[in-house]
Amino acid sequence: MDTHWHRNHTTLPTLDELTQSMQLGKAITKVNSTQSRPQWEDFRSEMMEETQGAYELGRLKTIWGMKFEFALRTAVAAFLASIYAMQPEVHKAEWENATVFAPVLAVACVSGPSLGATLHHAWEMWQAAVIGCLSSMIVNEVLRPVQPNALREALMLVGFLSTVFFLCSRPWALVQKRVSVGVMLCGTINMSVHQHEKPWWFPWTIGVPCTVGVLCAVLAMVLPPWFACKELRQRLAFQALSERQVLVEHYTAFFSKSRTHHAAAAHRLETFRDNQLKMKSLLGPASWELILMPQTWTQLSLAVKFFDAQLLCLRRVQLTTSSVTQGLMSTSHMKFREATEESWKKSMKGLAGVVDDVVKAELSGRAISMDLLEHLKEGQKHLDRDIFRARAEIMYQSGSQFEEKEHQPVHHLQHVNRMACYFAVNELISATAKAATEAAHSERPSDPCSCWRKCLKWFELPPRHRAKNALKKVISLGLLCIGAWIPEWRAKRPEFIWAFIAASFIFSDLEGSSISTGLGRVIGTLFGGMVGFIVLEVFHFITWPWKELEIAAYILVCVSWTFGCSLSRSSPRHGYTATVAGFSIYIMVVGTLESFGTKASKDVTFQRMQEQFAGAVIYIMVEMLLWRKSARTQVNEQQITILKAIKDSIYEATAPHLSVVSEAPDSAPHTQKQMEAVYSKGNQALEAAKQGLVAATFEPTLWHKPFPMADFQRLLHTEEKALRLLHVLYAGTRAASPDSLDPDVPSLATGYCTAAMTSLEAAIGLLENHGKDWEVFNLTIDASEYLSMGGFHSSKDPEAGMETSGLDAALQLFAVQRADQKLREKLEHHFRRFREQEPNPNAASYSTNATMFCLLHLTGMMTELADRLRVASAAEQVVVHV
Repeated sequence: MDTHWHRNHTTLPTLDELTQSMQLGKAITKVNSTQSRPQWEDFRSEMMEETQGAYELGRLKTIWGMKFEFALRTAVAAFLASIYAMQPEVHKAEWENATVFAPVLAVACVSGPSLGATLHHAWEMWQAAVIGCLSSMIVNEVLRPVQPNALREALMLVGFLSTVFFLCSRPWALVQKRVSVGVMLCGTINMSVHQHEKPWWFPWTIGVPCTVGVLCAVLAMVLPPWFACKELRQRLAFQALSERQVLVEHYTAFFSKSRTHHAAAAHRLETFRDNQLKMKSLLGPASWELILMPQTWTQLSLAVKFFDAQLLCLRRVQLTTSSVTQGLMSTSHMKFREATEESWKKSMKGLAGVVDDVVKAELSGRAISMDLLEHLKEGQKHLDRDIFRARAEIMYQSGSQFEEKEHQPVHHLQHVNRMACYFAVNELISATAKAATEAAHSERPSDPCSCWRKCLKWFELPPRHRAKNALKKVISLGLLCIGAWIPEWRAKRPEFIWAFIAASFIFSDLEGSSISTGLGRVIGTLFGGMVGFIVLEVFHFITWPWKELEIAAYILVCVSWTFGCSLSRSSPRHGYTATVAGFSIYIMVVGTLESFGTKASKDVTFQRMQEQFAGAVIYIMVEMLLWRKSARTQVNEQQITILKAIKDSIYEATAPHLSVVSEAPDSAPHTQKQMEAVYSKGNQALEAAKQGLVAATFEPTLWHKPFPMADFQRLLHTEEKALRLLHVLYAGTRAASPDSLDPDVPSLATGYCTAAMTSLEAAIGLLENHGKDWEVFNLTIDASEYLSMGGFHSSKDPEAGMETSGLDAALQLFAVQRADQKLREKLEHHFRRFREQEPNPNAASYSTNATMFCLLHLTGMMTELADRLRVASAAEQVVVHV
């Protein structure tokens, strides 16, 4: 034992020897890693080197930079408008209660911040102001000859409310309804109060401060200008570079089976998507800036449309790559990597080159290079040949690299994932070439009659839902008219007009939006009014040597307050409150100054705050009590539309296989436009549901739980993923003719899709037939009855007589798992049989594997959708206090 100890412990190396051996080991490892380093590790540097000097990216704004510039431009617009609104000469003019419209519209009109967005908003507001002035003048002058005065005033009331209904039922923007009614009521009510003593042109004087306000907003965006078209071109270059990074991450994720790179690709793709949404939002403002250069705007819109097609295809690649990165790298995958790595790399370089050329063509004004397109198509053919050779050698028994051990069920599913990814890459290349060709040859069609059609549509009879919304606004203003048309009540409320103005400027289409806007109006008025009151009281104790110095001090304080409030205008929840607080200070200050000392600041401030509170409360109560249009109900109803779109998408996608199995070809062929229409309908329902989420959180909850906004967001996200997956399924079933496929492929697809559509149809039926008569006033419930009948299988929820339709619908969606099990069994039989045949064309392989990939993943989507629908529906049930 001692000898053994001596032999093991007397030969220990020294510290220098250890250091030398470690350095030698690192050197050997470095040499070996360099020699065996895969080609895909150098792809990133190769792709990024090609972009150097291609175009100037410039600098993009940060969130803080955007907010600061937005607030600064708003302050400049308020400064210019307040110089006008606080002049004593202006206060001596004919108009009443309208001088303050200049700073109010100046603050509200600044948008973007870009010149085009502000021009568009200014045009809408000015157009609404002109129509409001015209409407007021017509009502005033038509009834001016009527005698006696009492009859004329009664007819004025009817004419005023009829005009409100007409303006609110027109198919124009919500801000135009607000401004037009606000301007019209100022001209009409003031004329009625003064018994038609004012001249006929009095309503047009109200349009003067409105015009000043929108002009100040435009001037604030011009000094210096920030063009939306310039930012759009800058973002096009940024988008091209972002796509290169996404392609690199997808390439690396596929060939290294790396989840890390797949996650990085998802992150890059989110950046790509956000930038695409921003570019689409800039197209409208850019059209106003390039109104004299329609061809330039057409090229910009085609470039944005080109990247729309890129985003759709990149999402397909992202979806199909996710399954490839799961599990260990098999021998077959390594063989496919060796066979297709070089051609994939060349295709991606060619694709990135075409994308760069589209951006360069837009930035420099030249044509798109056809040589690059031909080079991309050649690279696609090379990749297609390599994939076919790899399939023939690896997946068929006649191939030289066929291995029996690589054909277990798990390997077959890996091959489905791998071929689906190749299919997505092939579709990406084809779509890029097609979109680039369209961008090179497309021209914007001109329609000289479109303007006339819009004008005629503006005078059409309103649909039922719009007429109901307009009638609610008429009723709310009609209730306010009770105190305005009675002289005794009107004398006690010198600032009564502000109740009408507040009610008209919070018009909304949903109950939750009305509550949110009304609360924002009240809270913003409170903050802005109190600051204005404090300023007025403090400045009242100061002896000013010059009147101009006093006005300058008021302007400085008001503009500083507006700048601070405007920093929060971009907030989705508190933006309107901040906007109201920013311009409410002018309502109080200008109102006090234009009285020339006849009104105390306390009277003006608190009376106007009181009237605006009354107007907001009355409007909110009418919206809540009459023909409720709940955002919460809208979100729930959109679920039915989305599920129908998913069911219709399954049918449209598998129509070729359904016709083969039924042996009765469709008389009406299923075209790409039909699928796009279904897909667009689903996306519109998703957007409508998303817009109602924030409004639904403001609605009062009496017999419901609080609105589960996070649960519905997750549900909508799953439904959005399902629609994208079915879009891939549509492309997969159209990749090859059903006649060229294996005979059992159509039956595999139709068997599963029939079961999926049946479960969706049952779920939709349950959601459509939910109970209408709720016993919402039940204050207690028997505990034993609740425990015995509160399960999923009861026809009614015992708490309120409400059907558990959402929960039963979720159970119906879970039924698709049985069809998935049958599909996997038949798919295994298919794989066992096809390897003994001759290699089929790539198109047939793409179609078969992409179809099977989508169907296998649709099960997971439907299960996730059912679970999230169950969670969201549970919050819609009446709850027991435990």
